[in-house]
Amino acid sequence: MKLNSVRRGGKMRPIVAPTSTAPVVDGFPDELQGKWCADDGSVCFSASELLAEHPQAFLQSADPSYTVKGATDFSICLSPDLSADTCTMAASMFLRYFPEGLEWDCARFAEEGRLSGFTSCRADTVVAHDMKKERLIILPNHQQDTQYIDSVPMYRR
Repeated sequence: MKLNSVRRGGKMRPIVAPTSTAPVVDGFPDELQGKWCADDGSVCFSASELLAEHPQAFLQSADPSYTVKGATDFSICLSPDLSADTCTMAASMFLRYFPEGLEWDCARFAEEGRLSGFTSCRADTVVAHDMKKERLIILPNHQQDTQYIDSVPMYRR
């Protein structure tokens, strides 16, 4: 499935060319183009590398985040194991894009009740974001209990 546009805020919006010099990957919006890595290189994301590893992968959805106002949540189907355009949780990858300047403070958001039922963040997973830069995180496929598992921010290279 190749997309010429993605759904954002209830409207279909065209996919625009990426701001980096990395090759454009058809079917993925600008927010997911290029190579993204954590400062320490411990985790990276690249749509082109993902497709090399999972040739059947496709962008399943792009929606405003219900958890972080101003962020965009993406769902990638790694392997359509339910139907031609659907996959199970196990065959999915979830990403969240934070535009430059968008705040993220896991502990404070949990304390303020902004994390949909999570009352705290698991201390050993809390990572500071450089809010002066756009960033991308890979979300866990499943969260349970009342402690939110934070994710390492990746920055476009």
